[in-house]
Amino acid sequence: MEQGPLLYNVRNAKRMRQSMGRITHGGLPKYQTSAANLLDKSDINLLIPERSTTCKFCQLPAAFHEEKCVYCSHSERKFGAPIPCANCKLRAAFTKDPKKLKPTLCRMCVIQARANKQTNLAGVTISLHDHYSGHKRKREEKKKADKEAEPTKVPKRDPFADSVENVILVQQLRDQISKLNSVVAQKDAAMLEKDKKIAALQADLMSAERKHREKVDQLIREKNDAIRKIIDTHRQASKQVKK
Repeated sequence: MEQGPLLYNVRNAKRMRQSMGRITHGGLPKYQTSAANLLDKSDINLLIPERSTTCKFCQLPAAFHEEKCVYCSHSERKFGAPIPCANCKLRAAFTKDPKKLKPTLCRMCVIQARANKQTNLAGVTISLHDHYSGHKRKREEKKKADKEAEPTKVPKRDPFADSVENVILVQQLRDQISKLNSVVAQKDAAMLEKDKKIAALQADLMSAERKHREKVDQLIREKNDAIRKIIDTHRQASKQVKK
């Protein structure tokens, strides 16, 4: 069994998780605590990206276990099997009550709509801010009510949303690079074809110029021969007249 590299990565993940926990207790900012919790939940996914495959639901190249990405796997356990997305028709949307025929969007469509600042997509209303969970919202509302006098804090972003956006951005950049490479290859082929045509035209021009010079030289020789014949004929006629 080839488990040496995997076991090594898991051990490194545990050491990193323990060290991040000690650093967090040392009084560093809260975002490092969130990073430590994220590593605790999915340490292998973060440390072994080369083992990822395409998620069978959302089709993102971020699946690490059972051909599912972290978001789809968690949503399937929480809400059940996915349903078709109302926009892209991909079976990657999750709803609390699948029996109700209510249109639902998948995660990627929601993220793209928010990036485009759309409030409605395929008949589904979209909020411009991401929501975590009911308990999370209640805690935030309570904190907001208790600390109205405190300055407004910047809301935290969902780390998974950032990762999905990064995957989408990387895929878009790869597509653009592939298209640019294709365009460059086509232009190189067109330039090579033009160079061949120019070389052929130059060869034809040189051949035509050579033939033209040969023709001119031939005409000059014929003209000189004709003039000499006329002069000789005139001389012979003059001699006969004198006799």
